[in-house]
Amino acid sequence: MQFPWVLQPPAIPSGQTSQPQRPVVPAPPRTTPPSSTSIPPAPPPVTYPPGLHGDYANYPGLRDFIGKMNREHGFNVAFLEQTFSGVKRDQAALTKVGAPAEGQGWRAYRPIFLTEERIRGGVDFWNRHAPLLDAASRQYGVDIEYIVAIIGVETQYGKNTGRTMYCRH
Repeated sequence: MQFPWVLQPPAIPSGQTSQPQRPVVPAPPRTTPPSSTSIPPAPPPVTYPPGLHGDYANYPGLRDFIGKMNREHGFNVAFLEQTFSGVKRDQAALTKVGAPAEGQGWRAYRPIFLTEERIRGGVDFWNRHAPLLDAASRQYGVDIEYIVAIIGVETQYGKNTGRTMYCRH
């Protein structure tokens, strides 16, 4: 399996919460002795570098997504922040996605996608990857038929993965 973390969030070591642990930063040493009549000064504010860096660090949708994946599926926030910090904005890819060449109805695509070769490819793919497909179906609540069909339409069962790397580390 190429990306096992896609189907299973990484295990959180025992005793650790799903939230990243913030380091304890001691207050700087005093430069003057405290006065018995004055109120001690407030310690300087401690700022922590954000856990999310890179092209999407300030994208609110990504923060929402990370929170949702933590709450609903138990993903470790620090792991997701580290993963998404390496994602680079690819304007050419975004332009392609925003204006797909498709635009025709199902009738134009039916003869392309419902061929004997594609049906055999789907059955073969399903048989070869049945345990993984079953696990994904149970985990995400999507019927296997839909997963197999989408993989067939988008990649022809792995034969066409495109020329653009959308997730880089």
